[in-house]
Amino acid sequence: MLAKVWNGRAVSPNSIPVVISDLRQTLEDDARSPRYIETVAKRGYRLMAERPAQALVSPSTSRVRSALFALIALVLVLGGALAYFTLSRSAPPVVVVMPVQNATGNPAYDPLANASSAVLMTEAEQLTGVEVYRGSSPRRDAVVLEAMLVVWNGRPTVMMGAQRKGGPMLWTGMTAGGEQRIPYDIALDMHRLGEVLRH
Repeated sequence: MLAKVWNGRAVSPNSIPVVISDLRQTLEDDARSPRYIETVAKRGYRLMAERPAQALVSPSTSRVRSALFALIALVLVLGGALAYFTLSRSAPPVVVVMPVQNATGNPAYDPLANASSAVLMTEAEQLTGVEVYRGSSPRRDAVVLEAMLVVWNGRPTVMMGAQRKGGPMLWTGMTAGGEQRIPYDIALDMHRLGEVLRH
């Protein structure tokens, strides 16, 4: 039940035994000689389909049986609701940051491309409510952030784009140009990317 209903979240491992113990106490059922709830070693619990022949059906027994079924139904409904709300929460968006590619054709810009990669990763890690990975991610719905260093109007510029694999472009950004502006402009553009991902 912990794995299927609660998915292992926000529930103590002994929650089920505690509920079963409460049920047994309410039903005046003994775990050593059970009439209603049987313990199956290393597997869990089972409602007993048949009661011993000597047990008499009385109005109090009928009430106990009704209370048992109502309690079990309540546990199942609450467990299902907890599972629904836990699983229906959307996972945070994932961004995979790729290294900045030096597309200038000039190896002298390699150090600037490497430094821009570090700034891009640092700024991505500052985004709130977003999981960030470098190079790859275990999630298929990850947004891939790619960037390249180019020379635009005679100045080095970083152009960025983010999209899901095979999907449309979700966001683009571009620094104003010049080595001194690149870190500041990357920070501004990454803030805008964070807003796009959270909405």
